[in-house]
Amino acid sequence: MSRRSWQLLFSFGLVLLVVVVSWLSFHKHADLAGPVSLIPPLSTTLEVVSTMSLREPIVEKPMLDFDHFRSKVLLSADEKARLNEILSDGSQISSSHEILKSFGSADSDRIVAIDYLEKAVAWKQNPSRSLVLAVLKDILITDNLHKIADLDIRRSYAGDKIELYQLIKVHAPETLKEFEQLPNDSRIAKLILFSEGFFGRL
Repeated sequence: MSRRSWQLLFSFGLVLLVVVVSWLSFHKHADLAGPVSLIPPLSTTLEVVSTMSLREPIVEKPMLDFDHFRSKVLLSADEKARLNEILSDGSQISSSHEILKSFGSADSDRIVAIDYLEKAVAWKQNPSRSLVLAVLKDILITDNLHKIADLDIRRSYAGDKIELYQLIKVHAPETLKEFEQLPNDSRIAKLILFSEGFFGRL
């Protein structure tokens, strides 16, 4: 065998060794950590959704498929069908939930998430509409604004909650009675009261 052949064979052996060691290391840690779920489970009931903890900001840009349709005025039949799939997709709903409850989310991502939830809840025939409503309510009633030190950022997230409340009021007014159970002196109840007063004057 030539010297060149031995060099190629040696190089191949090193690469193979690295791959095997990496594979064994990955599975060792995976076994210790248990199964990993990329998408957190969401229940159609508000009680289960409200138990979800705050998550770290999502690194990758979320909901790219939906963002593609936001600027389009006229959609073809195929595009409408695809949009309906997106609006009822549990992973997209989960992404919007994480974005709007993560204090580090970019403003642009939060805008897209709110637009997504608005279109998802406005579609009355959405097979995942009850899940969308549960997510809207969970984000709204979670009392977490006091955890934000920066006043401007806190006001921005408070604005998100007010906007989500208005979405519920417009598209699912029959569910508003659920918010009457909130203590009158709670921060969220006061926020809803402010929303009613502000938008009532417009």
